[in-house]
Amino acid sequence: MIITGASGTFGRAITVALQERGAVVVGLDLVPADNPVVLSCDVTDDDSVTSACARAIERLGGLDLLINNAGIGGPASATAPPGEPTRLDPFRASVAVQLRPKLALADDDTGLGDALDRWELALFQDDPFRAEQLRQALGSALGDGDGTWAAGMRAAALLGETPQERSDLVERFREPTLDLVRRMLVSVLLHGNRGKLLRELDDTLLGVRAKAAGVAELRAS
Repeated sequence: MIITGASGTFGRAITVALQERGAVVVGLDLVPADNPVVLSCDVTDDDSVTSACARAIERLGGLDLLINNAGIGGPASATAPPGEPTRLDPFRASVAVQLRPKLALADDDTGLGDALDRWELALFQDDPFRAEQLRQALGSALGDGDGTWAAGMRAAALLGETPQERSDLVERFREPTLDLVRRMLVSVLLHGNRGKLLRELDDTLLGVRAKAAGVAELRAS
């Protein structure tokens, strides 16, 4: 059995569930792994798909079932309105393509991993449990041991472009929403180095340095 998108949240869960039921599974994903076995594959590239499928089938000794689970994703609001695609969809798709490989950073960063896990848990909870999970996600991502207030200040510096925007965001991060935490997590992931980002944000707040380039282009995500 082959499953695409096997390193993502749902892909991993499907793979593990199938293996527990006795299935022999090889995954395909942009992010390879050893346990369970996930081979490197870009499903948007025909040559990559052909090569990865051949290697997977060789490992399996044949193919009985293919699960096409891969898709563009990442932290995204569960309350996004249905309807026709918007002008932001191509931008969001390009961000998601950049984002997917960076999710692996959470494997070696317990703070980032905890923030992502808590944000995901908040999707399936009601208040007051949702609100608490979101505050904890904010603290895990940007608190650095200084608490949620400091995390909110850093998040405001990360997402806000003007002094007024940052001031408004500081207030909003006192009671963070799913979408607000999602935007923060996307920005942290795309930066690629949370420790360095924390230092940059503190320098920005202290006026030591200008805001890091490239953050503005993430605001629409």
